[in-house]
This record gives sequence, structure tokens and C-alpha cells, in this order.
Amino acid sequence: VEVSAQYRPEAEGQLVVFLRKITERKAAAEALRASEARYRSMLDTSPDAVGLTDLEGRIRMASPAALRLVGCGRPEDLIGRLVTDLLVPEDRERALARMAEILNGRPPSPTEYTGVRFDGSKVSIEVNSQFIRGADGRPTEMILLIRDITARRQAAEALLASEERHRIIIETAMDGFWLTDRQGRLLEVNAAYCRMSGYSAAELRGMPLSQLKASDVRDELPGHIQR
Repeated sequence: VEVSAQYRPEAEGQLVVFLRKITERKAAAEALRASEARYRSMLDTSPDAVGLTDLEGRIRMASPAALRLVGCGRPEDLIGRLVTDLLVPEDRERALARMAEILNGRPPSPTEYTGVRFDGSKVSIEVNSQFIRGADGRPTEMILLIRDITARRQAAEALLASEERHRIIIETAMDGFWLTDRQGRLLEVNAAYCRMSGYSAAELRGMPLSQLKASDVRDELPGHIQR
């Protein structure tokens, strides 16, 4: 219970005591504290950056991972800044357009941007965003989940570069080249082999290799491929 009292000297020194049952209110307050503790624990331990902004995109809250991501030492250095200021200029309009789309009901989905750290260096990020709505259904804030994908993007770019180098080598080689599946069907050929065989690359793809071999060695191909 919650107790309050009022002294009434005009009523022969009576003390009026008011009792109010607050069991539900106290339980609700304790549940709120527990929920906030869980929320804070998740923010502090999340490997991904978490941010909260107002509807204009001004930062209201940033998790420890968010501070590390942008190279910021204190939350105060981020609070109040526009989240788009942390992107390269060429990505800012795209981010604002994405926010408007989500506000108008488009389902959120991961979007990649290039971020700018406090020291001026760049970082590749993947952003998931969603609006938080009040009891009346109107958006009040936006929550951002941000993942550092610099290593993933670098690996993808390195793979593409490697594949392009191999493609150029194969296409410019003087020797014929082909790639088959386990059944001996052609998957890829280079220009040199097209010249040798007299077929185009489109004609050769899917063709059994045995069809291109002399009849006296055709029966030996399956065993050769298996070995």
C-alpha cells in the first residue's frame, strides 16, 4: 500500500491517514525495470550496432557497438547528430529515400551503405531499420540495426577480381580449355577450343564430351572421368 497522512489541528489534532492499494502499479514498475535491464543487457552485448533516432533522423541513443563502429568515445558525441552525417555524401539521399519508403509502409529490408568514421576512414555497413509506433499507430522513433560488412564486401570484391583474372587468362590462352560435369557434359569452353572444334560456345555447352572424341577412344572416356 501507499500511505499518506494529513494533520488536522482544527479537528482536535486529528491525523487523517489515506491508504491506497498499489500492488498492480508496483508490479508494473518492477516489470518495466526488468524489461529495461534486459534491453540494456542486449544493447551492451550485441555485436551489431544499435541506434535510435527521432523522425528527422537525429540520434537519441547509441549502443556500445555503435560507438566502436564509428570510432566514437562517448555517447554524447553522437547524440543529436543526424544519422545521415555518418554516411558518405553519395549515400545520404538514398538513405533518406529508404526511410521515407519504410514510413509509407514498404517492408524493411537490409540495405548496404558506406559509412564514415570519426577519423574519416570508411566502413561498409548493412542497415536494418524500422519505425517504432505509439499507441495511436503513429511513428515516434526509428530503430537501426547496423552490421559492419567491410570484411564480407572485401572478400566478395576479391573473389570477383580473381574470377575476372581467371576468365581473362582462359579466354586469351592459346590452348583449348573446357570444364565438364561428372557425366562428361561440357559446362564451359574457351575461344581457343571453339576454334579447334568448329563449334560455338553456345553449341558446346551441354554437349557430351564423347561426341567430340574419335570413336576409338569414346568408350574410354567414362572410366577416365571417374578416375
